Amino acid sequence: MENATKHIEGDALRDLYERSGLSPSQFARLFGTHERAMVGALTGAGLQGEWKVEQYGRINQLIAEIESEGIRELTPLVAFNSPKLQELVRTRILSSSEGRSPFQRLLSHVAYPQQMHSSDLSVRDRLGVS
Repeated sequence: MENATKHIEGDALRDLYERSGLSPSQFARLFGTHERAMVGALTGAGLQGEWKVEQYGRINQLIAEIESEGIRELTPLVAFNSPKLQELVRTRILSSSEGRSPFQRLLSHVAYPQQMHSSDLSVRDRLGVS
């Protein structure tokens, strides 16, 4: 799964992705990455970074809560690994019936790289204009 070196293994990430029912693009957004990079992470590379490990934990906890509710609602009609459970998880993650959806709340934790701004030089100085 994940270890103390701020890394999420590809297998654990793939399991979370499959349980979420989200598209690759939606899942990638939750980790602040592009779909192509996420596909690479899912096929074995995994993800690195402290906040990504924390985000993994938040997503895992949300999905586990939804799954436990779903199993009570769907059992005995469907098995635990049924596509109906995945569909239920996806629907609840994206549902905004109670204000912001859980998906939007998870997006609020995404850390994007910060831009460096230097105020040491004026625009005129940077352009070489006197």
